[in-house]
Amino acid sequence: MGDGGLRRLRVAVLLSALLLVALTGCTQFQIETRQLDVFTTTAQDVSARPPEHDISVLAIDFDPPLDTIRSLEDLKAVSLLVAVENTGLVSERNVVVRAELRLDNREPSPTLVRTATVEQLAPGEVKVIRMQGLSEIPIRTEYWLRVRATPVLGETDVTDNQRIYRLQLTNLTR
Repeated sequence: MGDGGLRRLRVAVLLSALLLVALTGCTQFQIETRQLDVFTTTAQDVSARPPEHDISVLAIDFDPPLDTIRSLEDLKAVSLLVAVENTGLVSERNVVVRAELRLDNREPSPTLVRTATVEQLAPGEVKVIRMQGLSEIPIRTEYWLRVRATPVLGETDVTDNQRIYRLQLTNLTR
């Protein structure tokens, strides 16, 4: 898949996520993407060769959707889904993805941490990782979620390895 094909795939994945959010109503749930240190835009030479090693976190989702969650009991069935893409030219092995949930974006230590490993990721391939065990959190109306793919050996541009989300839940009860 060429560079243009990868870009179209990224756009399709992100548009699908946005459409899903729009169709579900989102009366009880809001997700806000924070572009803190993520995706710094720079001028790129379109004729330049793609990097040999490059991993990207494309998007996240929840299964079932968070707008269906009313209690901590409901959270037991929720999984965090993370889409990770190899935008480099070579296959990568043992790509570690770490999700950290914080009650405040300035907290030094996360409230909850989940990790998963993608054993093999071919060039241009997108894999979705499922992380479970999200019910071990205190009840709050706002959380901060940081999802990061650990840079692979030889990766030089890590600006797309991380995404930070602000999650807002209302009417959550024990």
